[in-house]
Amino acid sequence: MNDKKNMSETREKMADRDKTKICSRCNMPYTARPAVSRHGLGDICPQCGKEEAFLAAGFKNAVEMALQVQRLEDETREKPYNGGN
Repeated sequence: MNDKKNMSETREKMADRDKTKICSRCNMPYTARPAVSRHGLGDICPQCGKEEAFLAAGFKNAVEMALQVQRLEDETREKPYNGGN
């Protein structure tokens, strides 16, 4: 069990040094963006194929941020600016 902990710490150090990410499924490090998901909002781990969403500012999920932006854009389209009257 101690070996697993040491391997995990070593992988985390490798990730910090190389600015890589660690897959939450297979626990293997991979570079920043090896493959982008179909909708463009996540990485795909090259080892196991798990899709992971990008993290945005404030630790919000990037998918939630994209949906929030889309909702805001839709709201502004429905209510056009009328000159401040």
